[in-house]
Amino acid sequence: MATKRCESYNFSTMKRYLLFLVLPLLAVACSDDERDETYPSLITEMAILRSDADGVISRFTTDGGANYALSKSLTGVHPNAAWRFLVGYALDDSQHAAIYAMDPVIVLRDSTSRAKVYRDPVAFVSSWLGGGFANFHLLPRTQGGTHGWGFLRDSTSTNSLGGTTYHLSLYHRQGKDPTAYSADTYLSLALDSVTISPTASDSLNITINTFDGQRLCRFPIAKKRD
Repeated sequence: MATKRCESYNFSTMKRYLLFLVLPLLAVACSDDERDETYPSLITEMAILRSDADGVISRFTTDGGANYALSKSLTGVHPNAAWRFLVGYALDDSQHAAIYAMDPVIVLRDSTSRAKVYRDPVAFVSSWLGGGFANFHLLPRTQGGTHGWGFLRDSTSTNSLGGTTYHLSLYHRQGKDPTAYSADTYLSLALDSVTISPTASDSLNITINTFDGQRLCRFPIAKKRD
C-alpha cells in the first residue's frame, strides 16, 4: 500500500499551533526541574502526525514503527491530513507519549515539469532512510526568506543487478533570499513518489548541489524483508 502523502503547504501554521500547545508543557517541565532537578528523557525521531475527520490529532507514528497515543490530543487542525515532523518526545508509558519539541519536515514533490528548474547550493549534513522516506538534513543559507524545494527526475538506467536506478536531483530555489546564516532544514522524499512498484534490485541516486560541489546520495528503494 502506498504511503499517504503528507501535506506540505501548512507546515508553518501547524508548527505554530503545536508550539502553542507544547510550550505550556515545557514550562511545567522546567518548573518541575527546578524543584527536583530531573529532566524528561527525550527521544528525537522523524514521525507522522495525522488528523481525523474532526481535525483531532490523537496519535503519532515514528519512523521506527512505534505508534503512540498523545497524552493530550491536539484539536482544531486541518481534518484528514498528515504532517511530517522531527519530534522530541517523552514516554509517559509504553503506549503514551508527550511531544516537547518539533521541527517541520518538508516533503519533496516532483518539480520536473516546472518551466525553469533551480539547483541552488546548500550545505549537506546527513541523509538516511526511514519510514518509507529518503531523509536529508541540510543547511541552506538564508535571511529568513522563502525557499522552493522539490525533486527533479533526471534519468533512469539499468544497474548491475538488473534493476532500475532512478537518477534524481534536488530542486532548490534560493529566490531573493540573501545567503546569510545557515538554518537547519529537514527534507523527506517519499520512496513511493519515485516508483509505486519497486523491485528488490531498484535503487535511487539523488544529487544535491552543495557549496562544496555535487553530493551523491544512494538508497535502495524496495523495503527489505525480515
